[in-house]
Amino acid sequence: MKNNSYTCKTFLIIFHGLFLPFLFIILSNIQASAMIHELTLEQLVQSSDAIAIVDTLAVKAVGTLPSGFGVVANLVKVYQPLMGSLAVGETFKVKTWLAEDNAEMVKGGRYLLFLKKEKDYFVVTAGIMGAWPINKKEEFLGYGIGRKISDVEAVIEKEINAEKKPVPEKAKMERKAVISL
Repeated sequence: MKNNSYTCKTFLIIFHGLFLPFLFIILSNIQASAMIHELTLEQLVQSSDAIAIVDTLAVKAVGTLPSGFGVVANLVKVYQPLMGSLAVGETFKVKTWLAEDNAEMVKGGRYLLFLKKEKDYFVVTAGIMGAWPINKKEEFLGYGIGRKISDVEAVIEKEINAEKKPVPEKAKMERKAVISL
């Protein structure tokens, strides 16, 4: 009987001392995969009701969902409309959520936003993928890094020709001015 207890204790020591650390090392080296499905620029444009470069005037937490995510109301002003019925200088609300992979806007920040129209406000298309911060050098950051405004305008033009979505008059005039140069 005494030999059985030693055998059991020896097994437990070996199991805890060797096998569990080995298992931990194996499991910690397994690569995780992301849950977010990245959209192409074409898909972002196709999924959006409006696209504009905006300046953020105010950011205010307005509540919490039952899931625990915070709801944020962002007041923005259109700097340059690219697609949809927005006009230069127009202000409107963009609702975002305090959750992983959602757009987070900062007061005073400038963004290229891909937008979906909801009741009396907009939401950012595809969360963080649809809000491209713009730095002081007027370069896109986030999912827009490496892109130029001309890339976005080319896809919008292609989409407009395919579906006949409205283009703001100012955006049409600016595109014609750039093309004629």
